[in-house]
Amino acid sequence: MDAASDLAVAESHSVDAARWQRIRDLVIDSFAHRFARVAPRRAAAGFITGLLADLAVNTCWQLAEQAGHARPDTLNACSTGPNGTPT
Repeated sequence: MDAASDLAVAESHSVDAARWQRIRDLVIDSFAHRFARVAPRRAAAGFITGLLADLAVNTCWQLAEQAGHARPDTLNACSTGPNGTPT
């Protein structure tokens, strides 16, 4: 393959960041009403965003870093039930 065809392939597989953001927001809006408080809603949004991110492994630490948290405590609550049992 030549450089021109490589560039064409890369362009056709590029992600439109604005479109991805709109779709992500639609997904989050579809479940946001289930949260009475803003903090758990934001944690769930960060959890979903992290799951959709291009991470090699989706651990709570990496999802938390992707969401901008220093620790995974907030996101751990998204993956466990109210009493700390896995969902």
